[in-house]
Amino acid sequence: MIHTGKIQVRSKYGNTVTLQKHFEDVVEYFEENKTKALVATQDNSQLNKFLQDLGIFIVANTVKEHDISIGIRKGKNILLENTSKIKFSYNHAYGVGSSIHSSPEVQDMTPHFGEVKEMLLQTIVYDFFYPRLIRNKKVFIQFIEWLIKEELKWDIQEKKKYDGVDIFITQYATPSDFTLFSAVKVLILIGTQSSLERNALKIIQDINPSEVFIVSSDGTKSQVKKLMADIQSVKSQYTNKISAWSKTNLSFVFFFGFRDLASFISEILNLSTNNVYILGNELSITVGSQHELIEELRNVKKGNGIEFENILEKVLNYCLREEFSNFKIEKQVSNFQRKSRRDFILYNDSPKVSFWKSRLNIDKVEIILFEAKNYTKKLTASDLYQTQAYLVNNVAFGNFAIILSRDGFNDPNYLSSLANQKNLQKIIVLNEEDLIEMIESKMSFRSPTDVILEKYRKIISKI
Repeated sequence: MIHTGKIQVRSKYGNTVTLQKHFEDVVEYFEENKTKALVATQDNSQLNKFLQDLGIFIVANTVKEHDISIGIRKGKNILLENTSKIKFSYNHAYGVGSSIHSSPEVQDMTPHFGEVKEMLLQTIVYDFFYPRLIRNKKVFIQFIEWLIKEELKWDIQEKKKYDGVDIFITQYATPSDFTLFSAVKVLILIGTQSSLERNALKIIQDINPSEVFIVSSDGTKSQVKKLMADIQSVKSQYTNKISAWSKTNLSFVFFFGFRDLASFISEILNLSTNNVYILGNELSITVGSQHELIEELRNVKKGNGIEFENILEKVLNYCLREEFSNFKIEKQVSNFQRKSRRDFILYNDSPKVSFWKSRLNIDKVEIILFEAKNYTKKLTASDLYQTQAYLVNNVAFGNFAIILSRDGFNDPNYLSSLANQKNLQKIIVLNEEDLIEMIESKMSFRSPTDVILEKYRKIISKI
């Protein structure tokens, strides 16, 4: 029997503590954040009571490897005293764990305290907010319509209702060999899982769309997947032509966008939008880290190139990592002759976003060049010479580069001068505000690459 008081771990803050002390700190941290949540939700007695009843539990799983699980439940806190195995897993609400081993050396304890804080927000979203949202059908439909218009960029052309199912009909254009573009008719079905199981197939047969999109307000992923399979077994033409959102997908949207969706959430929670915003800010480590990144960027002293590059590496990793299937960025890379060093290069390998796909396929941009310039003044034409030389000397750059600066370019004719070059180099200059816009785009579930795309369009419009 191994007592947790004898196992040494390294805490989030770098100091060495016993595993028992770490667990005590976890419970204390949870209670501190619950108190903050109670202050932000004091206008809603039901939510306040819901939070008061929550506690954190730490127990050994004697069924599978004697793992240690940490989660949230209603009732009294339980603090683990001992366990009989040397391997521990510290699992948060998604069921993803990290391990430490009882051995003579000090062990790292992961994941960190912030995930305990986020468990609290997850519990509020999944167990309190979302069940109330789907009971308020009017607000739920408004939210789905907003997602379709703002995130999918689809215009809803027709709305109907049938036996508890809301029906939206839309279409989007797709390239065609004969007419350049052809319209794809999409049928969107929104309802409870039971209403969709009763009616989806009949509605599809009556309308005969090109594609089907199902939104189940209360169905699990497995239930929705089975419904899709049932439809495809009868209507084989919809193989790979049906997509769906389940309650899991929709709950995740609110969890990750708690602050951005404050107006929807406030109506359901009966809290002011400001208090919802505060609640999300207090409990989300993700949003906090993003704002810290913006703060770091703003606070870098102009002229400090090394510090600026260190922060830019974080920004590029945060903003662009999910834009590529095989993300790989390298810092301070020398050329073959070691005569020059490029600040960052990003391999344009398996891009997910159409902009980067086009640069690879059309312009042959195999490597994306980023140059960092933390100057005290705006950039001038002479500041582009080095970047232009890089593009001439390496065809893998595809005559394309991005300069990351603080204040941008001082020459209003800069775009025209680039356009008049014989080799048509496309050099995009981003300033501090552009970089912050990219971070905020990612926070709002938009592609940060869109900021670069807009700059790119201005350049090619001059060519």
